[in-house]
Amino acid sequence: TIDVHRLKSREAIRRTEIGIRDALVAGDTRLRVICGRGLHSERRIPVLKLALIGAMEQHRIETEVDPGNPGILNIKLPVS
Repeated sequence: TIDVHRLKSREAIRRTEIGIRDALVAGDTRLRVICGRGLHSERRIPVLKLALIGAMEQHRIETEVDPGNPGILNIKLPVS
């Protein structure tokens, strides 16, 4: 689990990419990313969550919003 909540989008994406690399090296199959629900964003739009989902789509990495907590993204890591 990594926490990128309250970071700027670019830094959150960079830290998530590093977290993915580290999780893959450790043999993990998923990574939980705390990105927040957008409650502190202008008009309460979840900017980080949307930026992370978009970045993971570009990398062709599957993500889903945690059903129990909409402020967390679950990233399914590719297995080789």
